[in-house]
Amino acid sequence: MVMGSGLIDFVNYLESLAAKHVDVKHDAKSHPAFVRFYDGENLSSAIRSRIKNVPCIIVKDYDFSLKDDRSDNLHKEREIEFLVVDKLGRNASMNDVYAVWDLTEEIGDECLVKMKADKRSMGHLPVIDFNLNGVRGVPVDLEVNGLYGTSYTLRISTSRSTSPDPNKWEE
Repeated sequence: MVMGSGLIDFVNYLESLAAKHVDVKHDAKSHPAFVRFYDGENLSSAIRSRIKNVPCIIVKDYDFSLKDDRSDNLHKEREIEFLVVDKLGRNASMNDVYAVWDLTEEIGDECLVKMKADKRSMGHLPVIDFNLNGVRGVPVDLEVNGLYGTSYTLRISTSRSTSPDPNKWEE
């Protein structure tokens, strides 16, 4: 991300991907398939009450670190986790689980490829500093309601000047 493009811009961008992907088809009113969680929530309870349609994309919490690469800019690197989940019935076999993992991995990978394409086109500021290096994916069992999926962790960078904002300081 570049100056002026923040975390909320990136999360909104992920929501737009959920709306555009033909397998997810997120629509906030008629077909909610995008959920935002934060670390303080009881995840099991939130999953039961907030996931209405599958497959869906869940954005979880994030961590960040600051770097000074001896340049004129301060770099903030956010590590953000999102999951693509789907649901199985009660009598699901291991082959069914692997099929859901294949599907959710395919959706997530396609989202990453779209991010890369949007970065290339320079039309989407939230992914302008997105890099596929370091993206991690892990198959997961959410252990609630038969939900399985793939968790992706990626890094998004922002930069800002190291000059203090004079409007924020009384001198």
